[in-house]
Amino acid sequence: MQAISGKKLWILFLMFTGYTIILSQENPDAVKEQTAKMEEAISGDNQEKIIRIIQTYPELTIRYQNSLYHIMQKEKKSSLRTHILKLVVAILKEENYHKSEDKKAYFESRLFAILGWDSSFLKNAVYSELDSVGDDTGILMDDGDLITGLMEIIRLYHWGDSTYKIMPFIVFPFTEVRKAAYLTYAELKDDRIVSILLEMLQSKNPLEKIYAIDALYYIHDERAVKILLELLDDENKSVRFYAIRTLDEMKRSEALTPFIRIMTDDNNPEIRVKAIDVLTKYKVQNAFYPMKKMVFDPHPDVRKAAIRGLYVFNNKIAAVDISRQIEFETLDELKIMEIQALLFYKSYGIGQTLKELIINEKNPSILVWTLYCVGETGYKAAEAEIWKRYPDLAPMEKAEALAALGKISDGNKVPSLVDILRDEQESPMVRYAALWAVKKINSRSQVWALYNITDSVIPGLLLHNIKKTVVFQMKSHLN
Repeated sequence: MQAISGKKLWILFLMFTGYTIILSQENPDAVKEQTAKMEEAISGDNQEKIIRIIQTYPELTIRYQNSLYHIMQKEKKSSLRTHILKLVVAILKEENYHKSEDKKAYFESRLFAILGWDSSFLKNAVYSELDSVGDDTGILMDDGDLITGLMEIIRLYHWGDSTYKIMPFIVFPFTEVRKAAYLTYAELKDDRIVSILLEMLQSKNPLEKIYAIDALYYIHDERAVKILLELLDDENKSVRFYAIRTLDEMKRSEALTPFIRIMTDDNNPEIRVKAIDVLTKYKVQNAFYPMKKMVFDPHPDVRKAAIRGLYVFNNKIAAVDISRQIEFETLDELKIMEIQALLFYKSYGIGQTLKELIINEKNPSILVWTLYCVGETGYKAAEAEIWKRYPDLAPMEKAEALAALGKISDGNKVPSLVDILRDEQESPMVRYAALWAVKKINSRSQVWALYNITDSVIPGLLLHNIKKTVVFQMKSHLN
């Protein structure tokens, strides 16, 4: 296959980045004119004019690479260098680059084809650009995409002498830039940065501690574990939070016991939630009994995390505490979660709670979940309360109540269900629920109660289903 020329690669690249291309073959006089303008701009160190020229005539970049490189490196600030490095960083995002078998080789070939640069040119430009960040005459602090891209280039080439170039960025104000710095150090495995981070961990400045802890999330080093464990009791809540996060990422088993104490004793709800989440992830058995007490925590986020966490232990004893909390729960969302937890644990420990909800609950969604829970857990003691409240329920609630009754009632209640089924004023949803309940109970002594209404029900789909249910009952009891 014929090799693609540098010019064509430039054209493809600049089409990708949105530049306007004018083919030099089609207008040689214009190229000659722009060449003269380029030489004039270079002689006058006019970087903005050079940028405008190479946007239209990119092939001139290769022709004047040495001169352009010299201009870029003359001063700490260089709009030309920033512009060209943005193009270089864009190569990292090219689709073909990510599909390449050898990313570094592909990148170097594109770099040379577009700029005529080798890795030494690139390294000096990258280092100069990083040196200019934050300086009054340097590139903008908020140009995070460029900074993170330059660090990605450092990782690609594994430049081991970049330690001090990257160091300012471990305390950079933007999260993505700090993360890029941490990832770069993790890739380089430079021991010097660990010493600096250990010093920062003992700083009196909470922000420095947080940045160091955050860096160690990516740069796992056992020497930091002892200090991180001590920082679990730091007075700053963010320091404590990041310490938990990093110890979790480092999979330090010695931190799990302190996490149990933090779950119950820390004064910050966000920290308690984080501890619960980590203990849940590792299913720490010693955490079960303390965690089930957290369903009474005053903060709703902690209660939610505890309920969610208790599922992994699959211990029915948790249902007792959850059932007790339902009586005091003020948030509807959590009350539904707690009822769903009782469903998970089935019939153990639900006691008087469901009966009280059936009697007093005003929220329709909670009442429907309660009725469903009664049916699924087979809680027969709630039957009387369901019948007492039934007349005042909305159709959806009535249907769920009848479904529950079908699961917990005996044949003595079939006549009442048949009366509901016979009532032409009742909604179809409710009547079908009553029929389902009759079929579910399937009482031998009440087969004729259902059969006797077949002449009084208006012909239609409901009557058809009533007759099918009668046939089902007869067959099941004859067998």
